[in-house]
Amino acid sequence: MIFQQVKSFKAFLIMIISGSLFLTVSVVSSVTASDNTAVWVPGDSLQGFFSDPDSDAAPDKETLRVGRNFKDFCNRWIGNKNDYSRKNMRIKKTGSCNVKEYSQCGDAYELRVTKAENSHVYVGTLKYVEKVFRTDADTSGKGTPETFAVVQEVPVTEFFMYIDGKWRY
Repeated sequence: MIFQQVKSFKAFLIMIISGSLFLTVSVVSSVTASDNTAVWVPGDSLQGFFSDPDSDAAPDKETLRVGRNFKDFCNRWIGNKNDYSRKNMRIKKTGSCNVKEYSQCGDAYELRVTKAENSHVYVGTLKYVEKVFRTDADTSGKGTPETFAVVQEVPVTEFFMYIDGKWRY
């Protein structure tokens, strides 16, 4: 019983912290200068990453460097999340049967790097679709990727801060 309360309290704290971070990012985004923003939407080239979303002009050199760093960071972040998820499948009871499930992050479909005026802190926004895969857990043997079916797709937005040369969650 006490574990459920700890789990609920932990979830409550995570929601409060996430809400605060979202509010902070919203305020930072509203006061940014246009030459300190870089947006990347996947396509045939990386040109889109290195342009201001409003004017289509190139951001300053520092924002370009941080933007390139953020793209590399996001590729590693998604890869690490996917590796962890595959190695740690969940078994849940759904109705009268047990199911195995795991989730996978799709490729990023939007990256945004923004720097607040008069600040050294950048905020990176990563958007992707997370897919939840599920299979029957009552069969013998471990489920193979072919036996899992997509049961849910959830759009996800994550925020990171670039402080002292490192991206932080």
